[in-house]
Amino acid sequence: MWKIKLIFTCKTIISSLVFIVLLFIQFSVHSQETDTVQNLYVWELEDGYRINKISFDTIINQFHILNPIEKVSFSNTFLGSVGSEYRSNIFFDELDKPFTDFLPENAFAAYLRSKHTEKFYFSKKSYVELKYSMSVKKFNENNLDVIYTQNINKKWNVGMNYDLISADGIFPKNKVSEHSLNFFTSYTGDIYSMHAAYTRNKFRVQESGGIKPTSETDPSMTDPQISGASSTLFKSSFFVSQEFKLGKTVTEIIDDTLKQSTYKERGRINYVFNYENNYRNYLDDSENEFYADTIISSLWELDSLNLKLYENSLFWTFREMDLGNARLVNSLGLKYEIIKNHAFKGYVYVYDADYYKSLSTNFNSSGEFRKFRYYFNAFYYLRGYKINDYKGKFGVEKDFSLKRNISTIKLNVELSKRNPSLMEQYYYSNRFYWDNKFSKKSTAKVRLGFSIPKRKFKVELALAKLDNYIYFNALGYPAQLNASLNVLSARGEKEFKLGVLHSLNRLLWQSADNETAVSIPEVVLYHNLYLNLHYKTALYVHVGYELSYSTEFDALSYMPATGQFYQKREMKTGDFPIINVFADLRIQTVLLFLKFENIGSQFLRNDFYYVANNYPINPLMFKFGVSWRFKN
Repeated sequence: MWKIKLIFTCKTIISSLVFIVLLFIQFSVHSQETDTVQNLYVWELEDGYRINKISFDTIINQFHILNPIEKVSFSNTFLGSVGSEYRSNIFFDELDKPFTDFLPENAFAAYLRSKHTEKFYFSKKSYVELKYSMSVKKFNENNLDVIYTQNINKKWNVGMNYDLISADGIFPKNKVSEHSLNFFTSYTGDIYSMHAAYTRNKFRVQESGGIKPTSETDPSMTDPQISGASSTLFKSSFFVSQEFKLGKTVTEIIDDTLKQSTYKERGRINYVFNYENNYRNYLDDSENEFYADTIISSLWELDSLNLKLYENSLFWTFREMDLGNARLVNSLGLKYEIIKNHAFKGYVYVYDADYYKSLSTNFNSSGEFRKFRYYFNAFYYLRGYKINDYKGKFGVEKDFSLKRNISTIKLNVELSKRNPSLMEQYYYSNRFYWDNKFSKKSTAKVRLGFSIPKRKFKVELALAKLDNYIYFNALGYPAQLNASLNVLSARGEKEFKLGVLHSLNRLLWQSADNETAVSIPEVVLYHNLYLNLHYKTALYVHVGYELSYSTEFDALSYMPATGQFYQKREMKTGDFPIINVFADLRIQTVLLFLKFENIGSQFLRNDFYYVANNYPINPLMFKFGVSWRFKN
């Protein structure tokens, strides 16, 4: 019966899509330029002031992958619905998440818009990009992404982003909604430049605690562990980065009748201000036995954790050095930050912490030679709450010829020592209380990589040594290891082509020497096979399937009250394939996809696929989506 309904639904959707595409093509032919990215540039700011240009194109490769967590890591533990809390199963991907003093946002890192993900644009004409994807109505999963930007004049650009994720969830009490709004502007002048952005993220999540053990195969017939709980995560930020170039105008005599004036730069001053407001609320008005402890009341619970961050940074960038084929850039800086952290129980302060103040110094250096590049970034806290915290990153790349192919070898080293987050040190709520005196966490990472871009091949070997590593134990409380944690991994990626047949393959092996604190799969595989078809330059089609697989490992648990994954091992996960069938299409400026997710769950086994303890992923689901880019 479900097959008949699915076929009927798919026919209806495909017919609707064909009609929509025809309308888009009609409009595109009359109003779009052939090349939608001409005269469009995109960049981001590293450390809030260093410009890094990034690529921007309209290719259709992997367009059907719209879930943000799948873009940052190809194996994840999450709570079933798109937009829900997640943790990467690839240890180094999890370790590479942007550092934050507000621990609850870690589980939403891939969805959040922040200063780490902010992009700025130059566009001679107004540019709009609309992305929308949805499932069949029964599952009611929607994803909307809107970008608008345009230049007011040659130097001043304005724009906005809006993201929406909404999912009712196939399993009970599993709804998720996320709204992100972002306004940005930039002014790039000859002497003065400015970048500014305001961002607001809000997540509302029904917290089910997973489903109770069941033999049911119908998700609607399962029962949640918790019936009346929900959480809200909020993050807003505002930052402004200003740059002043210092120098003088020099007049040069070219010949007897012609003079030329040029501006000789001596250096740059950058001032960066950043403000963040973060909070997480957790409400549980149901009486249940899900929690081991109750500190205040078992009938009613409203906990809240709030952190505000203020940062003022001042940098001096020395004049760029040109040494023949070499280009060197160096800068020094100071940063003064203030953290305000407090919590509520209901509407009453549980604790009102002092302001945590810290002063740090920063040094950045980068160089480009003919076939050689390097970078060095470091900061050190001189005084205050984070005194003696530091982080240093060094990377070097060397290009060489290997069998007439340009190849690159990379070495990256990172050393850091940081205070634990405030939540890891102290937390008081209705279900959990701790007051720790944890030591600073130390991390040493080394990565060695090799790639042949023309052959679309790359491989990387990585090693990490972590001292005083903090994890959440089997009871859901933070714990610190006394011994070092060592993790080794090797990963490779290769794309094959044989006529119209293309295949993208990723393989990872990883190992950790402490199974109490870390639970990760030993082997992770991603395989994508598709036909690459096209008609002249008007129509491109990718049709194929993708398969994800990991070896068996202990599934993590998730604690709704704290918003953290923890090491309670109740079941195994992995050792099953997740298979998706897809079709990606590009018709001029219109991109579309059709996708059957987790199609193997209907044929390979009779029960649910669990990726976290008591949290199954959605069974077979049909999705489709469209992206439309245009300029006026």
